[in-house]
Amino acid sequence: MEIRITSNYEDKSEGFEKEFLHFFYRTVLEAQGDARRYAPVDSGNLRRQIKINFISPLKAQLISHANYSSFVEGGTKPHIIRASNKKALHWKKGGKDFFSKFVNHPGTTPIKFMGPARDIAERKFKEFLMK
Repeated sequence: MEIRITSNYEDKSEGFEKEFLHFFYRTVLEAQGDARRYAPVDSGNLRRQIKINFISPLKAQLISHANYSSFVEGGTKPHIIRASNKKALHWKKGGKDFFSKFVNHPGTTPIKFMGPARDIAERKFKEFLMK
């Protein structure tokens, strides 16, 4: 899952380019912080996997490298989970062991973390360019 942040701007005044580059890098770093702050925490892996890839001076990608990122952001529909590597699934509940060849998973509610970070960054860019 990734967010691409790119800017095309026209020089408004002397020193604008330097000011804008500073603003661009700061805003991308803040977007990473926002995505990490909005990401749910179980083991902390999802937050740790949110990285920035600077492609050029005015092009960056904010990427969540966790392979389950899109399932967190978009949620999941109800589905069946089947034992694949073992004969049965195993879990504990209330101190008791449970085993089954499959379970009906109810699905998950989306937890938006990358989208809000993008929206905040976009709003900051618009405000900066309107001043």
